[in-house]
Amino acid sequence: MPTAEGRISGDNKNFLGQWEVNGFNVLLNGNFRQSVEKWSASPATLQYEDFNDLIGTYMIDTEFEPYIGSSDLFLPFKSQSGRHIRVVSSLQYHLSQRTDVTGLGVWQYSKSESD
Repeated sequence: MPTAEGRISGDNKNFLGQWEVNGFNVLLNGNFRQSVEKWSASPATLQYEDFNDLIGTYMIDTEFEPYIGSSDLFLPFKSQSGRHIRVVSSLQYHLSQRTDVTGLGVWQYSKSESD
């Protein structure tokens, strides 16, 4: 799986991630069904199967036990067509508890302004 380094953060039920991949800004905007205390992770590793997968709505894949932990996070996503994207990282500061999460994320990309 190709990877890219970026950042991701969240507060309550919302989260936002950003990575640069092949000269494109990749954005993730998502929502959890659960409330999670404020968190941040940088660098956050994005793992994907194909660059063209980084667009559209993906569900958080509960088969792989997604969570925002007290010191790290694991967010696996799955599209309706069965494509997979993962975000893994250590948190920049510890949280009081681990929260198992469900929800969805919308992926999009645009050409980087520096190009």
